[in-house]
This record gives sequence, structure tokens and C-alpha cells, in this order.
Amino acid sequence: AAIGNLTGGDGVDTFNISATTVSISAGDSDDIINVDATSLITGSIDGGNGTNDVLNLKTAGQTLDLSTLSNIEAVTAQSTGAANTLQAGNASSNTWNVLTTANSGQVGTISFSNFANLVAGSAGDIFNI
Repeated sequence: AAIGNLTGGDGVDTFNISATTVSISAGDSDDIINVDATSLITGSIDGGNGTNDVLNLKTAGQTLDLSTLSNIEAVTAQSTGAANTLQAGNASSNTWNVLTTANSGQVGTISFSNFANLVAGSAGDIFNI
């Protein structure tokens, strides 16, 4: 069954998403959002006012468009199986800092791990490797 919008409260919330969901608004505090597949989220994910909101992708071979995220500080993908793709998906210039740790780094204010493929946006991104 599809879910319209999920909204968290003021405390630490954990969302485990395994059904189609339009959007998630996690609310205040540091929240954890676990998603089986990116195709299940048809809208946006807003981590809210916390300072350590985390999005975990539970299935390998996912493509995540950063333009669908706001107020998320960390994104982690499944490390085994097919490669994951992180794409800017916006018309702004982004700075990607790729770490020596395999498949990890930071783009803007979002740290990422277990993404083998990085795709720039349309405005001329900078990759620091």
C-alpha cells in the first residue's frame, strides 16, 4: 500500500521504508531513515532540524538524486552487490570531496559512503580527489 506523507516529531525518529512513500519530513532531532529502494520514495526526503540526520539505502544497485534531499547530513548505501550511484541532479555547481576511503566522501554538506559512481549536476561541478 502506498503512503502519502510521513512526518516525524520532535524526538529522534527512525523510519523503515519498504512501501511506496511520497515524502518524508523527519522533524526535529537526529533522525534515521532506512529505505529498501530509492524507487519507493516518489517525492522528497527532509531530515528536519537535526544535525546528524542519516539516510541508509538497504539494497545495492541504487541511484540517489541529491536534489530530492534536504537537511540530510549523511547517506550510506549497501556495500555489497551492484554498485550504487550518487547524482547531483541539480542546476547548481557542487563541490565533491572524494576521500581515500573507497567510494566515500562529501558533496556540499552531505557525507556519503558506498557509492562507486558519482554524477555531476548540469552547472559544472568540481571534483577534488
